[in-house]
Amino acid sequence: MGGPCMQQNKSGNLLPFGSSDAAPQRKVDVLRKAVFMRAKLRRRFSCLHRIRPEFASIFDESAHPDEMQRACEEVLARREHVLWTAGLELVVAAMSFLGFDIRRSPLVPCVSSTLLLLAGIGYHGALVLSQAETVVHTLLSTSIAAAICVNFVIETLAGTFESTASMPPVWLLFAALVLPYFILMCLAATSVFLGLAMHDLRQMSEESSISSEELETQAERAQGQDVCCVCAAERKDAALVPCGHKAMCYRCSLQVQSRSLACPICRETISQVLRVYE
Repeated sequence: MGGPCMQQNKSGNLLPFGSSDAAPQRKVDVLRKAVFMRAKLRRRFSCLHRIRPEFASIFDESAHPDEMQRACEEVLARREHVLWTAGLELVVAAMSFLGFDIRRSPLVPCVSSTLLLLAGIGYHGALVLSQAETVVHTLLSTSIAAAICVNFVIETLAGTFESTASMPPVWLLFAALVLPYFILMCLAATSVFLGLAMHDLRQMSEESSISSEELETQAERAQGQDVCCVCAAERKDAALVPCGHKAMCYRCSLQVQSRSLACPICRETISQVLRVYE
């Protein structure tokens, strides 16, 4: 009663938790599957090392069901798409400054500068998979671009643009002025699919994640062993702040922190995770 949990090996001997004959092979299988999964993702997608820990820990998990793996690949595919569209936004936003030659208004450089900044935020948000930056980029870029298009339509109907014999027709000036902002609006709108995919993946991860009670039980069973109480494959190489307990590997600790779970040993709120090198 109260002692370490024991289990029987093939010879009938009692061994502590995690030390069965099959444990080394299970560890090798888990690590092999994890390495294969990471190599597969790196071949298909770029700059995975820039992704933030809360999503990187989900992608690194080797025990995902097929549905979860498809959700991970969908997020990364959407990310690749947004990296391209956000890059095009940067180019188009820079070109939109030329509209100042058509419409001598301080509105043009101000709006173009804002959209250029938002395109940079959108690119960085996709690169690191930041939901906050993706939402800001999508909402503000589409709203501002749509508003400026409507503004130029109203100005054209009100007769602000006057064409002379030496100038192109009014409709051509209007098209040259509005087209960059319309393109920016369409490009920025594609980021909404990345945001939705990130939301769905995070929700699926939370639904399939370990509960705090299960985490505490596994941490109690793994006491005295240098093996992560979550994945049972990696060594305990992370210290939880502020309590300082070591119960998990670095990846699993980040995943637990991102799900707002407490320390499995003392139930202290986790504010930070530090990697420990020994």
